Amino acid sequence: MYETIRIENHDGILLLYFNRPDKLNAINEQMYQELDAFFDSLATREQRAQVLILTGEGRAFVAGADIGPYETMTLAEFRAFQRLGRRVMEKMERLDCPVIAAVNGYAFGGGFEIALAADIIVAAENAKFALPEAKLGLLPGGGGTQRLTRAVGPYVARRMICAAETIDARRAYELNIVTEVAPKGEVVAAALELARTINRDCAPLAVSMAKRLMREGMEASLPTALDMEMDSTALLFMTEDKDEGIQAFIEKRAPQFNGQ
Repeated sequence: MYETIRIENHDGILLLYFNRPDKLNAINEQMYQELDAFFDSLATREQRAQVLILTGEGRAFVAGADIGPYETMTLAEFRAFQRLGRRVMEKMERLDCPVIAAVNGYAFGGGFEIALAADIIVAAENAKFALPEAKLGLLPGGGGTQRLTRAVGPYVARRMICAAETIDARRAYELNIVTEVAPKGEVVAAALELARTINRDCAPLAVSMAKRLMREGMEASLPTALDMEMDSTALLFMTEDKDEGIQAFIEKRAPQFNGQ
């Protein structure tokens, strides 16, 4: 069904591999189109995922855009490619399920931007992160100037972008970009362990609503965001999952959430 991505199902946890290892998984239009279709299938419940994990085949997560076509691309074609990439990132951010980026190697340019659009990033100890577009006379046009700044603040973001600086997994952890550093070759296992913890212990409606609230609350004033938080909590208070969670806590057993 897909050529540039590959999907595995691990008991409801979907593992998506970027699958152009001979090109270090560089993003081209076909990859964006296939990601777009896949995220649509999740949004419409054609496919179901409790958690989605993103990782790369071979030694890269995604080493940036495939810049070969840039040499002959018209401005109109470039803008269309930009719009497609933005649509893909925004669809991924709006998914109900948590999205974990398991960065197994190079996450440069658009690859770093994909990771920044995920909910959680875990990285192998050999992972590298960079937004090197200034070296090409460009800037990070897939959300990097905005999402990185929101993640680490303006001063670190300016240094990384304006100096085209590469950082390793440990530095990314120190900057709170990465939440966990795994040994080389074990990052997918670490992401699966985290995904299973979320799936086992947490109500899917609560997780989905928390995701949306954190994303939308960042764009609102604090009083407005606190109102949103109260309203969201009140909605969850009326769910079957809340009843099950409270009952399981009282009975000292594991909850059995049904997403309702």
